[in-house]
Amino acid sequence: MRIVPVGEVWGIGSHTTAKLNQLGIDTAWDLASQPSNRIQAQFTIVVARTVMELNGIHCMELEEIAPDKQQIVYSRSFSRRLTECQELSQALAEFYSRAAEKLRRQHSVAGCMTVFIRTNPFNQQEPQYQRSASIKLDTSHSRHPRTYRYS
Repeated sequence: MRIVPVGEVWGIGSHTTAKLNQLGIDTAWDLASQPSNRIQAQFTIVVARTVMELNGIHCMELEEIAPDKQQIVYSRSFSRRLTECQELSQALAEFYSRAAEKLRRQHSVAGCMTVFIRTNPFNQQEPQYQRSASIKLDTSHSRHPRTYRYS
């Protein structure tokens, strides 16, 4: 642990790494040497639990099988404005396809679909536009005998 950078510890992201480095905590060893209550006061309970785990104190459960997602979201921002209906239609078809792939991987079906569009909220010189539409999907003829809770 003395040579492992703190940023390589599971659950320690780049933002937390930068804050830890400012405190002189550069390695997993440095982090494990900290009192967990001090770390919790300056960071989060998750980082404090990570300190305890590094010291051999079991406090986080590992999920052997990740639970199915309740929602599947596929969204993207575009590098330029889409002004033609054909462009938007092609993008939506791609997004629907990717979301359907995720549904198939977990053997699920969608009970609702929502589409939203909006202008660039960071460009205040342009008029702002935002709309969404949702549709409930009929799952009664599905081949999947699941409870339909996905959107």
